[in-house]
Amino acid sequence: MKIFKRLLPSSHIHLYAIGLGLAWLAYRHWWAWIPLLLYAYWMRKQRISKSIWVMMILFYGWTWYVFEQPIPTPNPQGIIVQQEDVKAGYRYTVQYGLYRYHLYTPEVLNIGSIISVEGDFKTFETDRFEGAFSPKDYYRSKWVTHVIYQPKIIQQHQIWIPHQIHQDLKQHIGQLPTYTQVFVSSLVLGIFESDMKARISKIGITHLFVLSGLHVTVLMGILNRCLWFLPKKIKLGLETVLLFTYLWVTLFPISLIRAVIQTLLFEWLNHDKIRYTRLDAFSFTWVLMLIINPYYLSNTSFQLTFLVSFLFIISNFKTDALGMMVSTFSAQTLVLPITSKITNQVYPLAFLVAPWFIPVFSYVLLPLSWLALWDKLGMILNPVFELVLNTIGFLEAGAFYFTIPVLSGIFALFYWILWGMASIGPYKIKKAYRMTYVVLFLVLIPQLKYLNPIGKVTFLSVGQGDTTIIERPFRQCTVVIDAFGDVMDYLYLQHIQTIDYLIITHGDFDHHRETEPILNSFQVKQLVLSKYDEGDFEASMRKYHPLYVKQGDKLPCGDIELNILSPIHKSNDDNENSIVIQTKIRDTTYLFMGDLGVSGETTLVNQNQELSSDILKVGHHGSITSSHISFLTRVNPKIAIISAGVDNHFGHPHPAVVDRLKQRGIDVYQTNVVQTITFIDLPFYKRHIILVHKKG
Repeated sequence: MKIFKRLLPSSHIHLYAIGLGLAWLAYRHWWAWIPLLLYAYWMRKQRISKSIWVMMILFYGWTWYVFEQPIPTPNPQGIIVQQEDVKAGYRYTVQYGLYRYHLYTPEVLNIGSIISVEGDFKTFETDRFEGAFSPKDYYRSKWVTHVIYQPKIIQQHQIWIPHQIHQDLKQHIGQLPTYTQVFVSSLVLGIFESDMKARISKIGITHLFVLSGLHVTVLMGILNRCLWFLPKKIKLGLETVLLFTYLWVTLFPISLIRAVIQTLLFEWLNHDKIRYTRLDAFSFTWVLMLIINPYYLSNTSFQLTFLVSFLFIISNFKTDALGMMVSTFSAQTLVLPITSKITNQVYPLAFLVAPWFIPVFSYVLLPLSWLALWDKLGMILNPVFELVLNTIGFLEAGAFYFTIPVLSGIFALFYWILWGMASIGPYKIKKAYRMTYVVLFLVLIPQLKYLNPIGKVTFLSVGQGDTTIIERPFRQCTVVIDAFGDVMDYLYLQHIQTIDYLIITHGDFDHHRETEPILNSFQVKQLVLSKYDEGDFEASMRKYHPLYVKQGDKLPCGDIELNILSPIHKSNDDNENSIVIQTKIRDTTYLFMGDLGVSGETTLVNQNQELSSDILKVGHHGSITSSHISFLTRVNPKIAIISAGVDNHFGHPHPAVVDRLKQRGIDVYQTNVVQTITFIDLPFYKRHIILVHKKG
């Protein structure tokens, strides 16, 4: 501990923490170089600026090494450390060395079983477009690198491991009464799975059901009172052992790791004399966790727990009712850039209700949840927990919400700058006045697109499916062709509120899955369906009064016109009923083929249709049933786009189709290789710019 105090003087730890955090962000996001350069300018006169730069460069290199090194090949032999119920059986977490993989199987296995598997390990996908959720980053923050489905499993032998305590508690809690289960499972074990989850979020108390600093503070208070008779150092040592044991029992949730390390660091550093502040302990915890696993910063729980903790450390909120409301308002508005990606709705009721629940959880529900582990008390306390959930349901019933834009990238940076300006300072009237700028910023963000002179055609990476989005300058036209995958997330990130045409080329699930959610969440002026596409999907869409199109129809939209080349007549093959669209955007002609096959392509060629196009959206995901030679000769594209999922079981795109395209000198872009592909039209620049989300 003495060496630690010499290495990290208390007044400097937070400066290192800021630098390392900015170095991480600058590596992952271009917009983070703005605050990094401002930080560098501010630090130039600081006495320790050189050492901070050394630390930042070293950490930048460490981050690069961790993110760029190949994912380690999993060891087929490992030990089962966790079991979760899923729809098709169980998901087991298997530990091999430092890392883990997920195993899906209907077989019943035991925690602590040492197994060997035979099968195909798969890696998790990365984010498919800027700002999208990255399964790879999320699971790497949990040390999980691979997943394997239905392998051959050889059980060798079983040993006892501490994870068994978690599983035994989980099974015990599952036998408690229904309402007791909700509180004991979340407040004791850190598992928050309830039908009430969505309703609880509307009154802003979801964080109270998640193990965090609040729970550690209560536990430390209880331990201090119970161990009052022990010398301070011995008591602190015993508390450390108990808290780390609790971390193990709960399987190390990130928010609890932060809270435990931060609390114990502060206590140990100041057990004899106060020399370090809570900000120092916070900063060192931040640095330590990022060095251990840089992927932590990609985890939403990590972001939320550190942001809220930082706010309460630097602020001096009063403990009365008004102070609790102010603190709740500050915390919930601070984390908006993060929570807006989860839900773009804000419930004003949360600012009024949440403060009153904090003491109830801290001093009543949390202790009662621990006592309710005893099944007899759990039965007695069930009506109490039921009353709390019924109260939450009653409050939620009258909740209304405001829709806010998704804040990511540079928009999040500007929001936090404005939030900081509004929150810093002693004058309440000025703070309230400045907060109106924050509200105005949220209102204006979606309107900025009306001033945007840049047009885009985005071939969205949605896995084994199709989605294309056309955006014209100044929001004069927005077209969505097919709706699958994370299309709604992309629309929210781009602050798209109105869609002129939602065109579903045909009724296959991989083209229409998100249709109804889009219709219910966005202002869609016109749903467009194929005239000859009949089936369950088409029948379900009749209530939205779709426009049915066939060959020869034209859809005007802003400065472009969508020409419908197909369908021509009804076919027994649903793919041949696909809508085929050709449109000219400035000097570039695009041809979107849907899932049209060779038969439909041949008909178009025989009709002497004007098919010549610069950009070809290849039909049927690059299947061998499409893109025959005579068709490609007539279209003569410069670029071909293929939308397919990574390692899809259809084998799309077919190698013969890719070779056929490349032999004709056509540049081929595949979403299963480079993810989302975007063609950008800049004003005063005749050629388009092609951006891909990943290197391929």
